[in-house]
Amino acid sequence: MVTIDDWTVIGSVAGVVGAIAAVVVIFKPSSSPPSAAASAVNSGTMSGGTVNNGTITNGPSDDLILRLFAAQGEQHEKLLHEVAARLNTKAGEEQAFSEGAVQSFFNTLLNKNIPRDQWPQAFGEITRHYLELQARIAAIPASDDATRQRLDQAEAARKSGALEEADRLLEQAADAALHELQSIQGQARDTARQAAAIHASRASLAQTRLDWPQAATLYQQAFTLRAGDVSQETIEWLLFGAGDAWVTAGQSKQALAAYGQARDAVQRLLASDPGHAEWQRDLSVSFNKIGDVLVAQGDLSGALKVYRGGLSIRQKLAASDPGHAGWQRDLSVSFDKIGDVLVAQGDLPGALEVYRDSLSIAQKLAASDPGHAGWQRDLSVSFNKIGNVLVAQGDLPGALEVYRGGLSIAQKLAASDPGNAEWQSDVAVSCWKIGTLAAPGLSKAEREALLRQGLAIVTAMAAKNQLTAEQQSWPAKFKAALAKG
Repeated sequence: MVTIDDWTVIGSVAGVVGAIAAVVVIFKPSSSPPSAAASAVNSGTMSGGTVNNGTITNGPSDDLILRLFAAQGEQHEKLLHEVAARLNTKAGEEQAFSEGAVQSFFNTLLNKNIPRDQWPQAFGEITRHYLELQARIAAIPASDDATRQRLDQAEAARKSGALEEADRLLEQAADAALHELQSIQGQARDTARQAAAIHASRASLAQTRLDWPQAATLYQQAFTLRAGDVSQETIEWLLFGAGDAWVTAGQSKQALAAYGQARDAVQRLLASDPGHAEWQRDLSVSFNKIGDVLVAQGDLSGALKVYRGGLSIRQKLAASDPGHAGWQRDLSVSFDKIGDVLVAQGDLPGALEVYRDSLSIAQKLAASDPGHAGWQRDLSVSFNKIGNVLVAQGDLPGALEVYRGGLSIAQKLAASDPGNAEWQSDVAVSCWKIGTLAAPGLSKAEREALLRQGLAIVTAMAAKNQLTAEQQSWPAKFKAALAKG
């Protein structure tokens, strides 16, 4: 049983207006309660009559209705008055049905070409919806006087049988409510964006203070405020803000949650626009970051699975635009990550294959822009990764060849910027790799020269306090290697 009260909005056009308006403001109860006839429709009973599935069953007889439709002139007016009177009597409300309303029912049946033998049933159906409309208009909460006036006018039109006019007035009320809703939604969106941006700014401030948990929490709160308004920026709050901050804080579980939240958000965006290239890339980044955490946790098989998911995306992006250097470089990074996991799993042939795929991309990028230091360094790193695998496989001549390629690039970069500590350490690494390699064709003098060069570099870096925590032992290792001969 449905009970109409001033706080309930029932469906249909009138209900939509109430539902929209209910979102916009807090309403006061309507000053005019639903009529007895309206309540009767919803409760299933009528004073002096019954309602069967909402249709008056002992109102005007079928014969009276058919005679009304057949009559003309004064006889029609007389029967019209009689039908309205009987409907009102059975409805228990004197003005529930006006003669104009009954005439509109008659016109509807004629305009819709309802077969004559179905007129009584159709007439009963119309009366049910007519009273239902009354109940629903009465239940609409009005947010302002203008809306209340339109609704009162719509109800007056309904009672008079001017149903098209009632519909026009209800449409105006709905349009006004929608306009108000859109205005408030826009204001709410702008306010949410403002609050989110403030949270993100506080997160940056927390990072400035090296308060990583606070930064991560604020980034996630900022994203939550924009959960229904996701953009490239909000995705980055999770990927490069919250997730990375949790990693720095040593909280891998929270980092996985943040990266997973970013992945899910991007997947929802892609569901509506699968071809969006930047979102595809963001998805691949989320996969790689999840994989990085899994590697740190020791879950190599899990990491390999998500890395391959990222690789699949990047292969498609790179194939779609072979001239896009950024996507090509992304692809080489994915190959390297997979290769690193395969090495850790002991699959050296598999690692060597993907490292060579990465090398091929790095060589093309470096050749396309010889002055691009980043591309050149990527090539040096690729040479070293392949050399490491070849050493593990016992192919020392092959390893020496690629190590020399890496050293040559590292020396050029270091010479171009002697103050760049990273590039100086790259040279030291290459000197170590070749200087400690017992490869045929590599003289003792050359090995010692490279070890001395590496020692000089790391000693100078130590004096400038440029060695990282992991590099603090390098000077001693170089000295030990030289002493060993």
